[in-house]
Amino acid sequence: MYLLDTNTVSDYLRGNKGILANLKKHHHSQVAISSITKYELFYGLLKNPQAHQKYGDQVRLLFNQAQELVFDSESALIAAEIKDYLIKKGESIGDCDTMIAAIGLQHDLVVVTNNIKHFQRVKDLVVINWRSES
Repeated sequence: MYLLDTNTVSDYLRGNKGILANLKKHHHSQVAISSITKYELFYGLLKNPQAHQKYGDQVRLLFNQAQELVFDSESALIAAEIKDYLIKKGESIGDCDTMIAAIGLQHDLVVVTNNIKHFQRVKDLVVINWRSES
């Protein structure tokens, strides 16, 4: 199962051919979006009314089709462990990415992101990039 990072959903909204092709290969029941990604996208749409008008319906459709995974107590503990580990290594990543990674680890998912460099820092997390068709 695949967990879409925020930049992957943004690429989807902009019509990236690789993202679209990969989404077509996988039934929507195999695709998940975290509550963190929803937060980031909702905020982006709220601060940009033109984007909201252009992408709002498309975002809602994707949200209705993909499975939603929430940031709960277990993912909070995993995220805290990730943050502690990465800070000690001097390789911290943003809090939202840390929380998305935690949800991915908690549910044993593949995180789909264009930000491979950051997410690969998270031990045992499997990440891929769907930007290019494969």
